[in-house]
Amino acid sequence: HFNLKLKLLIDKVVSPLQVRDTSFKRHFLGEAAVAVSFSLLQQIYQACFNFYSILVKAESSSDDTRIEIIADAYLQFAPSLQLFAQYGAQNTNLLNTIKRNERQLLELFSAEVRLESSLILPLEHYHNYQQELKEYFILTPTNVNGYKQLNTALTQITIQSDNIELKLRDEEDRLQLLTLQNSFWGNPV
Repeated sequence: HFNLKLKLLIDKVVSPLQVRDTSFKRHFLGEAAVAVSFSLLQQIYQACFNFYSILVKAESSSDDTRIEIIADAYLQFAPSLQLFAQYGAQNTNLLNTIKRNERQLLELFSAEVRLESSLILPLEHYHNYQQELKEYFILTPTNVNGYKQLNTALTQITIQSDNIELKLRDEEDRLQLLTLQNSFWGNPV
């Protein structure tokens, strides 16, 4: 479901904007937050696609190897969660750039393209990986092959998820400080 929404966002918004056939597109993609965020969205999609491909293969594997395959999938995917943290750090700047260019973007895309909500989607989704693995871990008997790997995978996913939360809080604090500074002294240099 998430992969499909992310793929649609890339196909309907990111890819058409990356065709720099107008001065607006060239200017818009010249904004650092846009260029970095669009690149991160594509990397997030690829990481999630690869992860889910492995999980689909695990479904058709034997009971003896399924848990080990799932644990390995999560272990391989855990470092990719940093892409979500990097994306989160850029998201406010990206949304501000979208807001500043709203009129031109509406000319390019129909009103049914909900750009802001689509761009927030990855930040709402990354929590699911830890939650789903934790539920799977709890339901897994302790005496099966791969249980220790599954525990390691859960630890790694939890560490990465906590790291994302910390980075997002730091970014939020930084933005609040800039807002406060702006209210006292005007725009910071």
